[in-house]
Order: sequence, then C-alpha cells, then structure tokens
Amino acid sequence: QKENKDDDKRNNSITMTSIDFLVTYGGYSEQEVYDMNRSFPPLLSLDVQRHLRPKLRFLQETICGHDGTSSSSSSHGVVNSTTASSSETGTTTSIRTLSEDVRKGIPPQYYGARLERTIAPRHA
Repeated sequence: QKENKDDDKRNNSITMTSIDFLVTYGGYSEQEVYDMNRSFPPLLSLDVQRHLRPKLRFLQETICGHDGTSSSSSSHGVVNSTTASSSETGTTTSIRTLSEDVRKGIPPQYYGARLERTIAPRHA
C-alpha cells in the first residue's frame, strides 16, 4: 500500500511546476519560493522529477530522518501538512513537508547542486 501512495505522489508531481512542487511537498509558501528564486534564479526552471523531488526526498529521509513510516506529527524536522485529494482516484493522501527550521536552513542553491556528487557524500 505504501508503494501505491508513493506512485500517487510521483504521478502528481510529474505535472507540477517547480513552484507548485515546493509549496505542496516542501511546505514553502509561494513568497518563500519567490524569495529563494531571487537569490538562486535557476530555481523555478529546475525539473521537478530530476532535481527537486530527489533532493526533497533526500532531506526528508536522510537529513530529517523521516522514512515514510512514522505517524507522528513532527519527526526530525518533517511535519504533517494538509491532506491532498486526487479527483481522478478519489483518494486522500497526507503530505509530509519540511519544518520551518529546516526550510530556513536550506539555501536555495541546494536544489541545484548535484545530489550524488556534492550533497550525499557529505552526509554519508
């Protein structure tokens, strides 16, 4: 069942713009995303599937310690957000987003860095 939820999230994020993805799955406000874009202009042109999604997932699973199995409302910098409903499937999914402390501590350039060469080795 967890795989179905991951597939739903992945399918929903495929059609999202960068700003929609960061607001929905990162927990940023639109204003925060625009502010981040001012200091890192390529942010809104990054591909959701290739750049934003893997890095947000890395934050949630590695930096924040969330593996998708916790049901607590706050776990190491990851907090529950509102639920998202899919009109196509009729399902409702709880979306976990980054806490305010984590969001404020992550520079926007993080989303443009190479995960496999720059970010992951520093946290292995």
